[in-house]
Amino acid sequence: MAKQTNKIDPALALPTLRRLLSETDDAHFLCMIWAVHAIQDGRNSGAAKFLNYPKEAATQDLGSTYMAFPWDLETLITLDFNTPKIRMPTRPLNTREFNTVADIVNLLRSVEDDETPGRVDETNVLMVTLPL
Repeated sequence: MAKQTNKIDPALALPTLRRLLSETDDAHFLCMIWAVHAIQDGRNSGAAKFLNYPKEAATQDLGSTYMAFPWDLETLITLDFNTPKIRMPTRPLNTREFNTVADIVNLLRSVEDDETPGRVDETNVLMVTLPL
């Protein structure tokens, strides 16, 4: 995703992500995620109504620094739906700005990078679980 200007502390990434999601309206969050997916899927005509984004973000290039992978967006939706909301938010996410998506995707990736060593190692990285 977009360039990270400062290093994210992995220990703080999940609490920060959960706090941000707890203070953000689900409908606005989903509109932001939809708009990002739309601009990166060639459907950017209606996305500007929900999201301010640089023209470089309207890309399908997986190598682009602006690319938000669909699996990251899906994970963020799942996290959002499973995060209890607080009644009086103090700092909700600015769901109108593309940089917000970059920030939360980078937080998500930091969480995943921090948790992976505890779950994946050389003994199970290539394991395939087949249904019985």
